[in-house]
Amino acid sequence: MPMLQNLEARFGSQHIQMISFEAKDFYLIDLPQQHGAKLLMTAGLHAHQMPVHEKHQDEAFIELYVFLPSYFELSQNTKEPTAWPLVWLSKLYDYVLEKDTWLGHGHTFPSQLPIPYLMLVRPLALEALLTPIQLPDKTIHFLGLLPLFSDEFDYKQSKGTLKLLQKLVMKGVSEKLDDYRSSVLQSKWQFWKR
Repeated sequence: MPMLQNLEARFGSQHIQMISFEAKDFYLIDLPQQHGAKLLMTAGLHAHQMPVHEKHQDEAFIELYVFLPSYFELSQNTKEPTAWPLVWLSKLYDYVLEKDTWLGHGHTFPSQLPIPYLMLVRPLALEALLTPIQLPDKTIHFLGLLPLFSDEFDYKQSKGTLKLLQKLVMKGVSEKLDDYRSSVLQSKWQFWKR
C-alpha cells in the first residue's frame, strides 16, 4: 500500500475515498484547497509496467486521473452523462492491460462525448500536488484527461502537443474540467465580426 500511504500523506486520509466501478477500484479525493473540487484517480494501474520506448523508460508506471470541479456530480450509473470520467478511466485502464501498451503525455483519443477528444497531459493545475511518487522499485507518474475540441485536436495534429499546450495554458485552460470553456483557437473571422 505504499501508493495509498503516499496519497494519504499528500491529501490526508480523511479526504480519500475508495469507490468501485466495473470491478476496478478508484480513489475519489477531496481537494479542499481547490474550493470543493475532487480528483478521481485509478487505483492500481501502476502495478502494470507499460512497454515504453527507451527514451521514456522513466514513464513505465502511471495512474490516470480526472480533475472534477465542485459543480460536477459524478455518477456511477453508466446511463448518466456524468459517469463519463469513470467510464473513460476504466476504458483506458483496460486498454493498457489488454493491449499491453503505453499511454503517455500528449496521447489523444476520440471520446464520443460532447467534447470530441480527450488528451492525456502531465499535471498542469495540480503540478505541485501530483509530483511523481518515488517507490524503491519504480517511479509513478500521473496523467490527467483534458477534453479537446475538434479544432484544438486538429491544431495539435499539425503543430504538435507542445504548441497546443502553450495555447491552452496561455488561455488559462488546464486539466480541470470546465463545462463552460470554449475552444482556445478563436477564428480570425469571428474577430472581424465584432
